[in-house]
Amino acid sequence: MKVALIVPGGVDRSGTEQVIPFLLWLIERLARAHEVHVFALQQEPRRSRYRLLGAEVHNIGVRPRRTRALAAILAEHRRAPFDVLHAVWGPGPGVVAAAAGRLTGRPVVTHLTGGDLVALPEIGYGARSRWQGRLWLRLAVAGASRLTVPSLAMQRAAAALRDLGIVFRLDIVGEDTLGGEVQRLARTLGLDDVVVFHGFLPHRELRALVEAAHVLLVSSRHEAAPMVMLEAAVVGVPTVGTAVGHIGDWAPDAAIVVPVGDAAALAHATAALLADEPRRLRTAGAAQARALAEDADWTARRVVEIYQELTDRAPVPRGRPGPRRTARVLCAGPVR
Repeated sequence: MKVALIVPGGVDRSGTEQVIPFLLWLIERLARAHEVHVFALQQEPRRSRYRLLGAEVHNIGVRPRRTRALAAILAEHRRAPFDVLHAVWGPGPGVVAAAAGRLTGRPVVTHLTGGDLVALPEIGYGARSRWQGRLWLRLAVAGASRLTVPSLAMQRAAAALRDLGIVFRLDIVGEDTLGGEVQRLARTLGLDDVVVFHGFLPHRELRALVEAAHVLLVSSRHEAAPMVMLEAAVVGVPTVGTAVGHIGDWAPDAAIVVPVGDAAALAHATAALLADEPRRLRTAGAAQARALAEDADWTARRVVEIYQELTDRAPVPRGRPGPRRTARVLCAGPVR
């Protein structure tokens, strides 16, 4: 099977820096048995091609990226037709895949992420924050043959933990997108001595930090399938988090959940788990078992099953629009 995988980026030729781990896992496993062409809208500033994990990466780079990506897909399709088009993220890759599917008659799988479905204008996050994003998302959804979707409280929770008499260290990893607001809050709450801001960490350094943790805290207002929870589960670290997306799906056996925005509840749930080592180990074991069962190989098999289901249908002549279909929604994260 020949697959076109359209992504925003996250497929650096090094395979270690500026990457999205689940994309690398999926590419590597698909490429074992299929011809995979990855069309990255903006991995490098200039147009390029390179091999990665058995797949051919077409880096678009220059503007207009959607138009150039569509042209690149059509050119490769003319050389040897694709069987299926798969977009990861809606507004960019999803629109490209929808247009390519319309022009080639090939089925389109579009994977929506948590950011595609929310609007957080106060921090400029979410595809639905602006009308352009909402429009692109509608076009991506309308053009899909199949959709797959996954399903500052932490600082205040840390202060509540301290007030409960819990001795702890809170490691916060990630780039600062709030102009130092989180650091200022830590100082205001008197947490300078227990909160460590690591900024961005490459995955090899992040793994060691996760393995040393007793618990992972996730205070998100919106999530789909947080990769960090899966990474923590694999090494036996349980999650206490807000009841959003995949975190809620794993509760109560494989994760501990609290209401969104409730810092006190997050602190109390964390304190209770840390005070009950047998329960912490049971939760960690259940999370690890689930993460290992629903691993990258399992997810790749489910993705291929979707491809196969779509390509087993009667073929549509190239260059003519296919019949209008009602999109089928598959809740996934990992793909079920």
